[in-house]
Amino acid sequence: MKDNKILILDDSNLITKIVKKALLSNQIDGYTFSESSIITHTDGFLAIEEFSKPYDIKFMITDINMPNINGDEIVEILEDTQKIKDTDIIFITTKNIAKEISSIILKKTMGIIYKPFNSVTFSEQFNKLLEKKYKKNLLLQKIQEKQEKQKKVVLEILSMFFKTPQASTALQKHVTPILDEYITTDEDIPDTELAFIAYHVATNLISNHNLKLNLKLKSFECAFYRKLNNFDNFTGDDFFNLEEKFKQNVINTKTLRDYTQILKYLFQNIDAILVDITKKSLVFSTQDIQLYYPYFDYLVNKFSKYDCMYKDKQIIIFLRNIDELMNFKDFLTTYQKNKILYKEIPKATKVFTRCETSFTAIIYKLNRLIPHYVNWIHLYIWKRFFELKIYNHIDTISNKKVQNIQNFLFTNKQITTIEYKKYKSEKIIVVSKNIDILSFFKKKIEDKINNDFTIYAFSMFAHLEIWMKTNKADRIVIDFDMRTDEFENALMMFEYFQKLDCCFNAFFMQRLYLLIDDDRLNGILQDRKKYTHIHILKKSNLKETLIINKLFTS
Repeated sequence: MKDNKILILDDSNLITKIVKKALLSNQIDGYTFSESSIITHTDGFLAIEEFSKPYDIKFMITDINMPNINGDEIVEILEDTQKIKDTDIIFITTKNIAKEISSIILKKTMGIIYKPFNSVTFSEQFNKLLEKKYKKNLLLQKIQEKQEKQKKVVLEILSMFFKTPQASTALQKHVTPILDEYITTDEDIPDTELAFIAYHVATNLISNHNLKLNLKLKSFECAFYRKLNNFDNFTGDDFFNLEEKFKQNVINTKTLRDYTQILKYLFQNIDAILVDITKKSLVFSTQDIQLYYPYFDYLVNKFSKYDCMYKDKQIIIFLRNIDELMNFKDFLTTYQKNKILYKEIPKATKVFTRCETSFTAIIYKLNRLIPHYVNWIHLYIWKRFFELKIYNHIDTISNKKVQNIQNFLFTNKQITTIEYKKYKSEKIIVVSKNIDILSFFKKKIEDKINNDFTIYAFSMFAHLEIWMKTNKADRIVIDFDMRTDEFENALMMFEYFQKLDCCFNAFFMQRLYLLIDDDRLNGILQDRKKYTHIHILKKSNLKETLIINKLFTS
């Protein structure tokens, strides 16, 4: 193995001897040194001269405090002259002096080995710095590979907008140096910033080359969102694949000699999947399948036209999974009705009754699960709708006083009047000891909203508890001054409600509202992080239009 040139710069002969002993012991990972490959100096200026000689110095180990010129100053001079491009710098100094080193200079080195040390502890610290450098190089390599892909994506997107001959020529000739200013080799740029970078690269090119292009940042965001979110790139774990599993189970079961084993393997893995899904979805109340399921694709496609960011991977997984659950239920029903299992596996006739029971049990679980899963999707779709404020861009909804899926579908002529009336109305609970506030919501607000929303007003917590035993709240409005024997104020009440299944929809959709006096606001806002999911309704703004707008657009 070839010896590596290394320069030791220290005005202490003892330190130099210790470092040389450590290097010659060959305990530095991946490197060997000899007497001839180790250069020592006590003068910084002589060390600088070494870099003009015709050999490559792999490492320079330098003290900070030196006569004439300090170690960090030497690094700065050599950096300016581009003479230590391929040399790794290591400082040796005490921890107190290390604090005085400029972070800019320190960033250009491998790091610091702290005094005092002996030949063994020096080798240990040297090896740790080498390991750190190795990991840093691996990370840098990954970043650079990622950036090459990012630049290609940016160029592909820019090409979509720079289609005219003049624009295309400007893009090909001048984009690289501009792009390099934004995507630098030592910085990990998140994909979410690529649209912003592309937009500024584009505006730079347009300005410098007098291009007649009118581009908007939103257009770049949409283009990048579609490009980076490959909605066809899913793993096997994203979908249930129930029918495929069942068919494979049938094939595997054919080889069994003991017909009693048929029952064990026919639905074992499928049953485990359904149990897991059921546990996750039972927290959501049930919804009428025929009223929601047929319109999910329509809603997603419609909302995606208003905001390209609307469709996400979770929505696609939801829609494909609900289709699969529905289709698998129909598949099993037909499979059982036509006695296909006994044609495929004649042995199964010997355990006919038990096989039929297994089929019936799985179909029952699907029938029980699907309405919960439908509501899970329904809430998620509508939650995304409000998160992105799509209602601001949809005329058919923004002209109405309230917004919900049934109103949207009815307005867009997707459902009939009869179907519209079948939708379950949302329940809004208002809790306050102030009779004027309760009256305001029950009379003025309820008069302004249609039959799709029902307001329930409570001045006593005991009455509310009874109501919650048989009902579920979709929106919760609580007066901050509401006090009971159990709760000092509304915030404590919210914390209690969060644990109740009947309030799950309201918390999941973040439809929680706190009625509060203006002079109490500061105390709440100081701890706002804790209550970001709660919307503020100022009592000074108790006007129908303002409250309705706040209730149904948040």
